[in-house]
Amino acid sequence: MLNKIGVGGAANRLELLPGGKFVAVTTGARTLHLIDIKTNVKVSELPDGGNYLHSPDKRLAAALGKGVVYCLEGSSLKVLGRATGFKKPGQLVLCENSIHAATRPRGSRT
Repeated sequence: MLNKIGVGGAANRLELLPGGKFVAVTTGARTLHLIDIKTNVKVSELPDGGNYLHSPDKRLAAALGKGVVYCLEGSSLKVLGRATGFKKPGQLVLCENSIHAATRPRGSRT
């Protein structure tokens, strides 16, 4: 059975999260939506958090936002913490026990 859930924009990424309880949907508006598979209901959203990735062991995830890097729990994408003060975070690296973010060089468009 396939159901539709409105997320306010064209979905460009859909991922079943570790544990199998939630699906993460990223929209063109760079919003990260979390859908509960059992109830088929959107349970949360993270505006500007659409650019995210998981750590190698899938326990943690990190998302780039506008001037902020979010640290997320891997199976629910619940915000565990945030680092602010970035002008435009542009790259993200997750190591076994740490998250590293870098800003884009001035004049860079990628």
